[in-house]
Amino acid sequence: MLQGIELHTLEHNHADYECFQAELSGVQRGLFPNIAIPWMFVLVGRAIKALEEYSRRTAGRLRAQFTELQSITSTLSNAITTMVSASEASLARLRAIQSQLSSAERMDDLRLVKKHLCDCLNDMAADIEEHRNNSECGRAQRRAVSDAVTGLPARAEAEAALSKIADSGVAAVAVVLTLKRLKQVNARFGHGVGDSLLAKLSTYLQSGASLELGPYRWSGPALMAIITRNVSFDRIRHEIGGLIADMPEYQVAVGERMATILASVGWAVLPVTRPLDKLVRELDEFVVSQSSEDS
Repeated sequence: MLQGIELHTLEHNHADYECFQAELSGVQRGLFPNIAIPWMFVLVGRAIKALEEYSRRTAGRLRAQFTELQSITSTLSNAITTMVSASEASLARLRAIQSQLSSAERMDDLRLVKKHLCDCLNDMAADIEEHRNNSECGRAQRRAVSDAVTGLPARAEAEAALSKIADSGVAAVAVVLTLKRLKQVNARFGHGVGDSLLAKLSTYLQSGASLELGPYRWSGPALMAIITRNVSFDRIRHEIGGLIADMPEYQVAVGERMATILASVGWAVLPVTRPLDKLVRELDEFVVSQSSEDS
């Protein structure tokens, strides 16, 4: 019987296992023919004690491993919850898994939690991949409608931004700037020079003005931007007027020579209010009024 116990006891920790085998071997060596009954009871007690101690140490190590595995899985679940951008349903599933982890007491419980966690992570990976694909598609669409001359978002995005601001109730103003005599510049120097001037105006506006949204390519020779800073209407007009007054001269290449052009810019500041079609109409009317010299 002792040999059978020694041979078929599972090894969990090598040092503990060797100690247990050595103790059983010692008990077996104490057995001899015609052994006295009292000494037989001593050996039986010694074998039982060795088995009890081995079982106790093995059970303790198993509990420690289970607790450590439970802690690692819980830490992973917590990290995923705080780091990933997933749907509310996926996050709710993760929180439920965290609750299951805290109450898991058996290895079977932990295996079930592991399966739930794997299923949840696979679904979250699919959600994130879909979100990434949609985002890339959205960026591609935005690039497709960007203005080819300035690289700015086109009018559709400008109108969408105006609508969102108007609906929010946030005090804001729309700044529209029109490059005057653009047709004359195109006729004299070529469309490449006119496009270059419009691009330089866009760059100058972005570097010199405190704009919350924009600039956008509005239409023709016009750009539009939105300011939502909590400052007075007159203060904004003063800042834009000063910016336009300080515009530098631009050097543009015309064939093999350079030409100096001082861009003439008309501008206006309009409050962003509902109805939106009235604001859009006012912006367009201003652009048309500034283009009279090109007629």
